[in-house]
Amino acid sequence: MVFMIFFSHLLKKDVIVGKDYLWEFFAPKNVSSLELETKTGFYVLLKDQGQWYVELSKGQEKLRFRADPVKIAGLFDFMAGEKPKYSKVYDDFNTVRFMTFGFDRSRNRIRLNRSRDDGPGRNLLLMLGRSENPDRATGVYAWSPQTADRLYLLPIGWSHELDHPARFYFDQRLFGVQEDQISGVRLSGPEGDRLELVERDGEYSFSEAEKDQGAKVDQAAVKLYLHKLSTLKALSLEDVEKPSGGELWLAVEVKDKSGGIETLELYRSKIQPDRFIGRSTWQGEPFSLDEEGARQLSRTMFELLDRHVVHLETGKVMFFKMVFGDQTFEGEKTETGWKEKGSDKEILGIDMSIWRLKELESVAEPSGSLPVSAQWTMTCELFYNETEANTLTFYLDPTLPADQCWLKLGGEEVYYPVSSQLLKDLQGQIPSKK
Repeated sequence: MVFMIFFSHLLKKDVIVGKDYLWEFFAPKNVSSLELETKTGFYVLLKDQGQWYVELSKGQEKLRFRADPVKIAGLFDFMAGEKPKYSKVYDDFNTVRFMTFGFDRSRNRIRLNRSRDDGPGRNLLLMLGRSENPDRATGVYAWSPQTADRLYLLPIGWSHELDHPARFYFDQRLFGVQEDQISGVRLSGPEGDRLELVERDGEYSFSEAEKDQGAKVDQAAVKLYLHKLSTLKALSLEDVEKPSGGELWLAVEVKDKSGGIETLELYRSKIQPDRFIGRSTWQGEPFSLDEEGARQLSRTMFELLDRHVVHLETGKVMFFKMVFGDQTFEGEKTETGWKEKGSDKEILGIDMSIWRLKELESVAEPSGSLPVSAQWTMTCELFYNETEANTLTFYLDPTLPADQCWLKLGGEEVYYPVSSQLLKDLQGQIPSKK
């Protein structure tokens, strides 16, 4: 009895007899919502001010999540492209036929609702029934009360396309801004601001206070960070604990070039110590992140610094001098290449070594003093002319990791921990003393 009432109710709504498949009239531009009933539950894909959302009911509460516009477009493209294999008109599509084709047990339904009435029908309900041949399913039967006399056979892909769970359509990004539209980022934690980045003419720099301390941005590191920031996705959006009462672990403020601001706050989970709970202006509901995701959001000033230690104009280097133990090795640049000073003996690999010196980076924070455990190992002097020299002094230290050494520049009392591989390679270029 209940089934007959439901069936009669469907037939009374927007019946348009004799039309072909009506969903061809439902394009993204004029659809306001899609209601989907799947094997995993009911949800709505809703368009609001040009943005798509996934709307779910949880008890008396309605939850709204950002929807992935690419996947929404994919759904419309699928419905437009996967046309019926055939349709058949019945003089009397009665209850028996309705049940024969499995529509009384349908768990896959979609209702498309128009935002304006500019074509046949204000809405369309499409129901999927049983497969054409359960042994080798190549098609699935479909029926709509808006064309109540017509039975469709659709490609079997419809069974999959209309059975996605709601989370399939989630846009799990934490920020909506595109990386090339970011004009500034500020990171802060429980102790206050960590760093601030500002974009000017396509280049990023630290805030004025940080620049006053001589801090220079590594442009490649910043652009990689902004890419991660704009593409990082939540671990989960459903059934996430509320981020309340805990200590703030990280706050991120992102400014775009149009003047808009997006914010994000991240807290350590009280339930799962290896999880973080967050909220952002882009995501209306709480989200969770794992340790790796949280690490990609966070940066220290050191991680974004230009950490190149040696500043050389490699093309201007005309002489070099290396002192290692009791050996001294000198070379000069000639029209035919590098030669040992005072002889015609050719030296290979010097240009590459000078380039590698220029690319040396500090692997950790520099020190203002040399540890007592450090021992002088080698001095390298690079000359632009007879008097203008860049002096690099290397020290080995057993307290450093085995692949590191200290580097001092000129008379500065600053010592940089750098990779020791280049030191070993330079030592190998000094001929053995006979």
